[in-house]
Amino acid sequence: MNKIIALSLLQLLFINPLQASEPVLAMLLTVYSNDMQKFSIGSYGVTCKSYGVVSLDELMRHANINATCKKSIKNFQRKNPLLNYLSEGLLHVQQLYHIDFRKKSCIIYAKGELTLAEILLENGLAQVSQKLSDKYLVYRYKNAQRRAKFNKKGMFSSRVATDCLAEFLKVQ
Repeated sequence: MNKIIALSLLQLLFINPLQASEPVLAMLLTVYSNDMQKFSIGSYGVTCKSYGVVSLDELMRHANINATCKKSIKNFQRKNPLLNYLSEGLLHVQQLYHIDFRKKSCIIYAKGELTLAEILLENGLAQVSQKLSDKYLVYRYKNAQRRAKFNKKGMFSSRVATDCLAEFLKVQ
């Protein structure tokens, strides 16, 4: 009986850590927008939307946003054309990226431990989703969003943040 207990303990202590999952590495195929990319994992194609954030691109894709918000976003995008292609300049096609899948979205590690969502937030191109429940990500994402507000970057440098606040809450 003692041998069975000892073997069970050994299995728990030594064998289970060896079964830890490897990080998912995916090759970037296409950048559709700042918040949506297509990756290849083996022979499968996967379209990833940034997890835990609502981006300006996503807001524009949403059919029933009010006219004031839509106009503010279009004016912002017209005045800041380079920000429309931030992800395209940051991510490189045919390069491997570490991805974590969450619900129907992805966490894409764009620069080491820095996620693409954090980069979008820090540049004022997204807001933290109210539905985000992961405390660690909420902390990191809210800090990135605070830096954008403080430095008046992206939507915080224009009327987009105030004109679209209600719309951000609807989309989530």
